[in-house]
Amino acid sequence: MTESMKTQTGRKWLRIGLIAGGGLVLLLVSLVAFAPAIAAAGWGRGIAEARIAEAVNGSARIGSMSLGWFGKQEIRGLEIRDGKGQSELKLDVALDNGLFDLLLGSVDAVRVSLSGSLQGQMLPGGGTSLSNFASASSTAAPAAPFAKPSSRSGGKAGGVAGLPWPVRITIGSFDAVMNDASGVAFAMRGLKGSVAL
Repeated sequence: MTESMKTQTGRKWLRIGLIAGGGLVLLLVSLVAFAPAIAAAGWGRGIAEARIAEAVNGSARIGSMSLGWFGKQEIRGLEIRDGKGQSELKLDVALDNGLFDLLLGSVDAVRVSLSGSLQGQMLPGGGTSLSNFASASSTAAPAAPFAKPSSRSGGKAGGVAGLPWPVRITIGSFDAVMNDASGVAFAMRGLKGSVAL
């Protein structure tokens, strides 16, 4: 083999290596860029449904889920039913913060918008079927305290559930109906408002 043939063969393998390496980098960048959409398409929705079902004594189903690095996170058609079939909560929930901002901690508050409905039963003796949502583990454990201020939140009081930011919830429209043996016992329709936690 002559010297020029060795050089050409070496360049050929270098070119193949650079193309393969570039393709691998492009594949990895694409996977990271589209990770939220991939997660929302299938297995992410299943994980969210399982986590919600664990938190309540019942079942959960998500109609659609949309996640993104820079836009809103949305869950549409979330249906939570208690294990006895007496109560049902239907929600559309949007988190106005992007995943990228949440990961970097560059948010001043977690902004949540929700709308939906709650249907339940008045039980003999004065209770309601809403207690059916409480799982055995949640009734035995004390309520979670508010998060302590963290260095990430600049020393300001944080939000709930261990988040280092305050949570602001905007209710677009919410209906609650409680039925008893004779029909509607209590109804609240078109509730709107906001709360900061």
